Amino acid sequence: MKALDIVRTPKGAIGFITETKDNGQAASIRFIGDTNKEGEHNAWWRIEQLEVIDSIPKMIATAMCHPFGQGHKDVISNFKI
Repeated sequence: MKALDIVRTPKGAIGFITETKDNGQAASIRFIGDTNKEGEHNAWWRIEQLEVIDSIPKMIATAMCHPFGQGHKDVISNFKI
């Protein structure tokens, strides 16, 4: 778990990690849009409470790859997808 990972909370809210502590074992998140309809709040979420859905840097790197090049292999390797 790292900053800018997109995560889902136990009640289904979606957010991205803004900060981690304890070697990535706890994270602070910012909710995206109105996905937090249940009103969940927690200053520090534990890794086992969150499901990592995607990563903003990975999404950008994937989008920037040349469609005819081999750069996508580096994205896959670097982001372990």
